[in-house]
Amino acid sequence: VGSGTMATGIIEVFIKAGYETLYVARSPEKIAAVRAALERSLTKGVQRGKLTEEDVVGLARVWDPQPFHVDPEAARESPFGGLTASTCHIFCVAAKLLSQMEPLAVIAAARHELDLLRPARPGDRLSITVACAEKRESRSKAGRGTVRLESELKTTDGSVTARLTSVIVLARMEAT
Repeated sequence: VGSGTMATGIIEVFIKAGYETLYVARSPEKIAAVRAALERSLTKGVQRGKLTEEDVVGLARVWDPQPFHVDPEAARESPFGGLTASTCHIFCVAAKLLSQMEPLAVIAAARHELDLLRPARPGDRLSITVACAEKRESRSKAGRGTVRLESELKTTDGSVTARLTSVIVLARMEAT
């Protein structure tokens, strides 16, 4: 496949379908431009999820009843200066947003690491961006592979609330 605009779209369709794809270009710069365009396009932005005070407090009452999650008055006096969503709430939002992406042939989630960078608060609209950082074929199980996904949860103003690294075991799609 070539390296023009139309070819880049065709390459993306083939990659999404699981085909091993070779593209050629007249220069290393053209190859780099195609790769950059594909990375931008394949890095997913998923619909935003709004945190409501009712949801933040309700989930925290059951799973993480810290005063800065469940009591607006106590939260104002806390080091956070107001209500914040609990860690388990942030992970649930990330999981929901990830589930709204194109389906993958997931066999299992092998590992998730969540880094909280700033509080998420009622009223925040969260979105997620996901990039495939690594992929590997299984050496021991034919038809399987793993991917490492790097995700960021961001608020409407672009502030990164959390980073999530996930290692996922997938069924491999063979090229025909």
